[in-house]
Amino acid sequence: MRGNLTPMLESMATWHERDLTNSSVERVILPDTTTLVDWMLAKFANILEGLIVYPENMMRNVEQMGGLVFSEQIMLALIATGLSREEAYGVAQRNAAKAWAGEDFRTAVASDPIVIERLSAQDLEHAFDIRQHLQNLDHTFAALNI
Repeated sequence: MRGNLTPMLESMATWHERDLTNSSVERVILPDTTTLVDWMLAKFANILEGLIVYPENMMRNVEQMGGLVFSEQIMLALIATGLSREEAYGVAQRNAAKAWAGEDFRTAVASDPIVIERLSAQDLEHAFDIRQHLQNLDHTFAALNI
C-alpha cells in the first residue's frame, strides 16, 4: 500500500488534464490497493480471533528490565518540568543503558541527580504506573467490538 502512494501522488499533477497518464496509474493501483486492504483486514481479523493472551507472562516481560518500558514516561515527566527534550532523552537513555547492563531501571532513575532534582517520589510513582500505558484499552476493545 505504501508503495502505491508515490505513483498516485505523482499522478495528481495531471489530474486537471485528464489524459491517459494518470488514468493508467489509477487503473492498476486502485484495484490493487483495495484488494490488498481487504486481504490485510481479513488477515488481521484472523490473527485477533486466534489470539491467546497470557497476562501473567506479559507482566513478567514488562518487569524483566526493572521498568525499562517506562523510559518514555520518565522522559515526558522530565520535559514537563521544563527540561529540554534532548536533555530529558539523555537522562532516559543514560539510565536505559544501565538497565541493559543489568541494573534495575527504576533504581537507576531514582538515583539520577537530574531526576532527584526535578521529580518527586510521587512523580516517579506516576511515571512507573502501568495504567498510563493501558489508559485507552477500554476504548480500543470497544472499537474492536471485543
